[in-house]
Amino acid sequence: MKDSAVRQVRSILFATLALTELGSASGCAQRTQQARVGTGNGSIHQLVFNVVESGDLKRSKATDSQIVVVMGKRLAAARIRAYAFASRDAAIHVTIYDTSEVSYAAKVLSANGNVVLRIQPSGPAYNAPSGRPFSGAQFVFFPGGNRIGLASSDPRSLAQFTSRYVNRRLGIYLDGKLISNSVLTSPMSESTLLWGPNFSDQQLLLIVAVIQSGPLPAHVKLVASSAISPTQKMLSPPLSSQLAF
Repeated sequence: MKDSAVRQVRSILFATLALTELGSASGCAQRTQQARVGTGNGSIHQLVFNVVESGDLKRSKATDSQIVVVMGKRLAAARIRAYAFASRDAAIHVTIYDTSEVSYAAKVLSANGNVVLRIQPSGPAYNAPSGRPFSGAQFVFFPGGNRIGLASSDPRSLAQFTSRYVNRRLGIYLDGKLISNSVLTSPMSESTLLWGPNFSDQQLLLIVAVIQSGPLPAHVKLVASSAISPTQKMLSPPLSSQLAF
């Protein structure tokens, strides 16, 4: 990672992240209305997820609500016109208003979202005090190829960790998959750029959406995917638990 490149986008990155956070609440009603209008292709799609109980994790309404919140953030960050809700049939339903985004949405929503930073090839991993290495992520348009801007959740802690491994490679993993393997030319602190030569813009946006929204509080499994025509009766979300985007 070149210091000059990081400095170039640092101010843009933090300004954009701040605007994203400030605009998320005010834009929710507008996105809801746009989603319900649909895309004009005459059909919508529903995905159904079940929560996977494991270890000490027992499913509860609180867990379902937390999953819906994270999924909602991901849908908004990934620019998918859809909404998620916890239904009475003990499942998480996601209604998608653009059938061309179904496969993409399933990947965005089913990702666990666990991020790990580890010195390569098998060195120590970074343990963020907050539990999340990055508090924000943003798609960055960049000459020669688009990037992901990552904002550290604990700049001082990250700087202390990476300062010990300058000139070593730092691997960034998302759900066990290596998404970056760059040489540390200087300690990381507030922000960094991430890119992969083989990543499409859609893949970069998926990574942004998952990191920006944080990990799911429980694993989920896609159990049903079906198209719904305008003449079919669609499961309506209870008003108390609906979260639309």
